[in-house]
Amino acid sequence: MPKRLLLLGIVMLTLSLFAGSLRDADLAKITEHFASRTAPWTWVFYGDSITHGAAHTHGWRSFPEIIQERVRTEMHRPMETFINSGNSGQTSLSLVNENQYNWQVRRHNPNVVLLLIGANDIVKPNCGGPEDFRQRLTELTRRIRQGGAIPVLQTYNTIQLVENPTTEYLRGYVKRYNEFPQYNAVIREVAAAEDTILVDHRKLWEEKTADPQELDRWLGETIHPGGYGHLQMAILILKELGMYSPKSKCCAVAAGGPSLPVAPLTPSEKLNWDFEYDASRDGLPTDAKWSVGYIPSRIAVRDGWLCLDNKGTDKEDSFQMLTLKDASFLKNAGPVVTVETVLRFPEEPPSGKSSFYLAFAAERNGRVVELILTIKPKEVKGSISTVQLPDKALGTEMLLRFDIDMDSANVTVSCDGKVLAVRPTRNLTQNGARLMLGDGGNVVVGLIDIRLLRISTGR
Repeated sequence: MPKRLLLLGIVMLTLSLFAGSLRDADLAKITEHFASRTAPWTWVFYGDSITHGAAHTHGWRSFPEIIQERVRTEMHRPMETFINSGNSGQTSLSLVNENQYNWQVRRHNPNVVLLLIGANDIVKPNCGGPEDFRQRLTELTRRIRQGGAIPVLQTYNTIQLVENPTTEYLRGYVKRYNEFPQYNAVIREVAAAEDTILVDHRKLWEEKTADPQELDRWLGETIHPGGYGHLQMAILILKELGMYSPKSKCCAVAAGGPSLPVAPLTPSEKLNWDFEYDASRDGLPTDAKWSVGYIPSRIAVRDGWLCLDNKGTDKEDSFQMLTLKDASFLKNAGPVVTVETVLRFPEEPPSGKSSFYLAFAAERNGRVVELILTIKPKEVKGSISTVQLPDKALGTEMLLRFDIDMDSANVTVSCDGKVLAVRPTRNLTQNGARLMLGDGGNVVVGLIDIRLLRISTGR
């Protein structure tokens, strides 16, 4: 046996005898680390898309980022190193691969490894079943210990049931929904057998998100936590590791950041403005309201409606992200805000693109409601639950309307005058008034020929 492993075994045995168990010894070691100001540690997060924090946080902090902020800033350990090795689509089969493990974990010589894996095992035939998952999770846990690090296992959050799935991808969601309890049970059993720290997210989510509307708030997508869900995951991890404080600012803010002071509109403020923008100009005019240019067209606010009309243009493929600079008319909005778009899905989308991104946030009496949408030919999804659109031929127009009740944060979704759904927004944010639309850059890749966009602040 190598001397390093022999020494590690002696240390672990000593700690176990002193603390009563390996888990207790690990927790004591973490407590001692922060109490005695020992040399900086390296923390590695190893897992799939949830650890990765990809896309479904809508730009808010993921749980690894929140924990890093808590340790490096609030706990005054700026030299600690945090590495997020989570990647979307990973399975226990990929994580246990020796080459991948060496590159993403071992070479960093971590002191703590937080592991969350198994969701993709459920839908990957080459991963076998729960018992194969158990074997690999056990191997990963032991490998982490043998490398001198503290293993921290985690269960998965609660997810939503997809009814009447129409694609293989969505049927995979249903399979996860049905089998998640069994895989979470394996994670708990491995944690008990290997005497490791366990963060049981599932238990907390079952207690706190029994109401479907509350679950909707915690999720950013059917199975992925959103900004608020990641915040709750971070808080639970910090509590289990003895690193939480009720005075923590990074754990107390609403997901999305602190609210900015907003002054109410005064009668002297002009609500109506319009200008023409030509992409051939050398820069935007000084009074421009948009941070990114658009194809030659008119953008205006008239009678309380913001209008962007490119009807008659022939440059379908030049649509980019638009961000409204002056969002004053969205501040302290009326009780109901209406987002209305006339869309035409091209019969042959340029480069196969066929999606449109819209993010809207307004404030009413200190309450900020945000609606983030990706609109595709057959569905609308984002910070509301996915809404199926009517089956229409590509190339035809449809009028989509979202009436947002600023007091209840409920959204009524209508298409061509017919109500499709009434859903709560997931995001009650502190981002302040804003409006963004377009292909979304790296947020959403795609294009829909938008004929008209109108925002009414319900005045």
